[in-house]
This record gives sequence, C-alpha cells and structure tokens, in this order.
Amino acid sequence: MATSLAPPQSSSSPQPFRWSSLFQNDKSILASSNLALEPCSPSFEEGAAVVPQDVIDVGIAEWEDMLIGFFLDKRMSFPFVKNALEKI
Repeated sequence: MATSLAPPQSSSSPQPFRWSSLFQNDKSILASSNLALEPCSPSFEEGAAVVPQDVIDVGIAEWEDMLIGFFLDKRMSFPFVKNALEKI
C-alpha cells in the first residue's frame, strides 16, 4: 500500500506541505492526504529493532526506481547530475 506524500489540493492557491503537520493534531490534513501516524511497539533482537518483512517489501516496491545520493566534496548542479544519470 503506497501512500502519497503530496500536499492536499485545494481550490485556492496551493499551500506548501509541511512535515510538521504530520505531528500536529490537524485531522483535516491527515484525512485529506491519506496520511496517518500509528503507534507501534517495536521488538528488539540483540539490541536492534526488528522490521517485519512485509514493511521491508513495501519499502522496496516504493523505492525501487529511486536513486538517493550524497556528494562529499563540491556541490554539483542538479541538471548536470540528472543528465549524467540519464545517459547511464
């Protein structure tokens, strides 16, 4: 089940989506964007949290076409990096 993190659409000018809104008690944002935080009780093995395989599978499916990176030295322009990756 993939969840969209796009901001809710309104008829007036669009407002930017703020991550902090997920942690506030504004039920209109959560209801209109299909987002909700649910409490959970983690389980631990040898001091590390155990992530259920179904959660891992959903994450893999959602992120399989994504590339995430970090530049350690100079910052390169987005178009330069995008063009280089598209060629690959």
